Amino acid sequence: MIHVQGHGRGAVLPVRVHAGGSHHRVIGSHDGILRVSVTAAAEKGKANKAVVNLLSQVFCVSKSSVHLLAGATSPRKRFLFLNVDPDELQGRCIRLIESN
Repeated sequence: MIHVQGHGRGAVLPVRVHAGGSHHRVIGSHDGILRVSVTAAAEKGKANKAVVNLLSQVFCVSKSSVHLLAGATSPRKRFLFLNVDPDELQGRCIRLIESN
């Protein structure tokens, strides 16, 4: 299970990013963290932008509602989903991982 946390402005999702991968995709989960792969390189914020785009697509939210909270230069990141209920995001994570 992914460890989604509540936040005063929405929900926080922990993500582990593999930059420079062959596809933009959700790989799965490990130790409560969503694992994703993006083709963008980990330089000048390119991979972070690609992850925002990927998360907005797979969770059906606007790109403007997904914000990087922590981990700008690390593979381990925390993203804030504005105005999203933590339980709803948790349910979406479960459905997403089960469909992979």
